[in-house]
Amino acid sequence: MIGEETASSAKLIPAAFTRRLPNIATERAAYNAEAYIFWFMYVMSIVLKDRFENPFYYTHACALRDIMSTTIQFTITKAEIETLRISIINWVYMSLMFRYGYYYRYMLQRLPLCLLVIHALLHIPDDILWCGPSSSTWSFYGERFCGHLQNQLGSRSAPYANLANRLIYSAYLTQIVCRYDLAAELALPNDENILRPPHNKKYLPPPDEYCRVVKYFKEIMNADEGTIKKHLPLSALGETWGKVHIKSHGDAICTSVASIPAKNWSRGSAAVLLRRSKPIYKAQIYYWELNKILVCKIPDNSFWSDLRNTELMAFPDVTPCQTHGKDAATEVVLYRKSTAPIVTDLRAVAAVVGRVYTRGSYGIIDRSNGLVDPIFSED
Repeated sequence: MIGEETASSAKLIPAAFTRRLPNIATERAAYNAEAYIFWFMYVMSIVLKDRFENPFYYTHACALRDIMSTTIQFTITKAEIETLRISIINWVYMSLMFRYGYYYRYMLQRLPLCLLVIHALLHIPDDILWCGPSSSTWSFYGERFCGHLQNQLGSRSAPYANLANRLIYSAYLTQIVCRYDLAAELALPNDENILRPPHNKKYLPPPDEYCRVVKYFKEIMNADEGTIKKHLPLSALGETWGKVHIKSHGDAICTSVASIPAKNWSRGSAAVLLRRSKPIYKAQIYYWELNKILVCKIPDNSFWSDLRNTELMAFPDVTPCQTHGKDAATEVVLYRKSTAPIVTDLRAVAAVVGRVYTRGSYGIIDRSNGLVDPIFSED
């Protein structure tokens, strides 16, 4: 059952997270180091929750997962390193104290569980202090340059010519920037979300979607719904987009409308997404299912004077998941139900997350807590 749940979760985990995970019970030969590490760090805590008669095994495994999560952070403080040191000491101590009663059980076939290499974990905090985070230790200039080239590759029919042209144009641009000091002027803007196709310019929103947009404006403008409907024609919402690229090198998220259910090999890039809002008193975390992205053209009249500097506003139409404000980046979060769809500000969307279906619930995979992929750049 655990292997089947792992394999079925492939369509719910974005391709940017990892490659498709096969059945871990019957297709172990198809697993490599990347697949094992992703399964252990993100899937294990969901599919193994409440599976053991003795909770010690699950608690001990999750403690190791937390240790691994800390060691692969891109940035880490000395206080976090000291906390990591204590966590590792406790984990190794528990491994040694309960080795015979829980793991070995004096059975010869269980002897491979008693590994001596666990003592090497005790040296990790000092290694990080001396050498820096793991991301800097395993960062090589040639590898990063190849990663930059991979991002620049855009032609499948003539890849080598495409790479050659990209390198030449990149060298031209670098010379212009250095010679005329135009780094700031030629920097690409990264403070805005980028809407991507499929694009519908002649969209007619149904009445329920129109009402959701009206309710959103009611909250931010302190006006009644009747007044807003009077100044917001239905034609102002005549445009939709199917994908969005989050600002500052963020995730690329695909809406449920833009997905292709006819292809059984397709993978959802954002069945559930993360939102971090900033109310007046306390920040909240929400997980949503992104349905579509509506674009509203703000009418040019005095009623919208508070939005005079805004010509267009993008509203994600989302279905909230009942997670009760829990953060899946720090704990196991499961949900069974969703609430009614709502409309909110696109700027509130922070990252894409994955899901794992297990025993009637969905577990959320959230890697936004500093555990993301590196960005290859020329800096």
